[in-house]
Amino acid sequence: MNADERRKKLMDILMEVGKVRVSDLIDQTGISPATLRRDLSFLESTGYVDRTHGYARYLQPDMIKQENFSPEIRRIAKVAASL
Repeated sequence: MNADERRKKLMDILMEVGKVRVSDLIDQTGISPATLRRDLSFLESTGYVDRTHGYARYLQPDMIKQENFSPEIRRIAKVAASL
């Protein structure tokens, strides 16, 4: 599994669960602890993940948090995100 695939898998888990223990991520993905730390550091630098001692948490981007998008824009965004 390459870096992009690993990071996508991590993001999928974090988006679904929200906050998860790092040890649980290791168990769920089979990624080595060192590689997982590097991937979480990368995702943290992008602003999508917050790391605390022993946990990782998905951060919803500020733009998505805004509630003033029209239904059409939301539909387009969901389709684009699924690609």
